[in-house]
Amino acid sequence: MFRMSLEITEELIARQPPEAQAIIRLLLAQIAELRAELAALKKTPENSSLPPSAQHPHAKPPRGASKSSENGVDNKDTTKWSGRLVPLERCTEVVTCQPRSCRRCGTALAGRDPTPLRHQVWELPEIKPLITEYQRHRLACTACGTSTCGQLPAGVPRDQSGPRLIAFVALLMACFRQSKRRTAQFVSMVLNIPCSAALTVKHQQIATQATRAAYDDLAAALAARTGSLR
Repeated sequence: MFRMSLEITEELIARQPPEAQAIIRLLLAQIAELRAELAALKKTPENSSLPPSAQHPHAKPPRGASKSSENGVDNKDTTKWSGRLVPLERCTEVVTCQPRSCRRCGTALAGRDPTPLRHQVWELPEIKPLITEYQRHRLACTACGTSTCGQLPAGVPRDQSGPRLIAFVALLMACFRQSKRRTAQFVSMVLNIPCSAALTVKHQQIATQATRAAYDDLAAALAARTGSLR
C-alpha cells in the first residue's frame, strides 16, 4: 500500500479548462471537509486511545464529559438542546432578544447579558440562479459600410451553461450516482434552472472532455509512482 502525493497547485488548476477548474475546486472543498471530519473523529476523548473499529458508532459519551460542538464552541446553557452551535463569525445574522421589562413587577430593564442563551436556526437560502446577459452590438463602418459585431469576453461559454453549473451536474451524475432524469429534476426544481435529461448528457460530455487532460496526467503519475515502488 502506498500513498500518492501529487500536489494540486493553483498553477496546475489554472491550466485546465473552466469546467475542469470548477470540478477540481468542488472536489478539493469536499476533500477538505472530509479531512476535517476525520480529524475531529480522531480527536474525540472517548476513542482517542482506541482504534476506530473498537468504538461502537452509537456509543454514548462518558458520564460527565463536556458537551462541546465539533467547532470547539462550548454549549454552556444549551445542553438541553439537541442542536450544536457554530461560532458567531459563521452566523449570517445575529438577532439580539432583550427583555424590556421585568416579567414579575414590570420594571423597565437595561443592560446586556454577558452570556446570553444562544439559539441558532439553520435555513437554506432562496436559490436564485445567476444569469448574465451579454449584448453583442453590431455597428456599421461609416467608411466602407461593413458591419462588425462585438465579441464575447474570453472564457464565456458559447451555450447557456456556465462552468460551475456543468461541474455540479457532472458531480450529481458521476459522484452521487444520479440518473439523467433525476439530475434534470433536481436542477430544475431545486436550483430553478431549466434542464432536461438530454442537457445533462451534454454537460457530462463537456465535463469529461474538460477533465480528460487532468485525468491522463494523474493516471500517468500514478503509473509512474507504482512502477517506482516495485
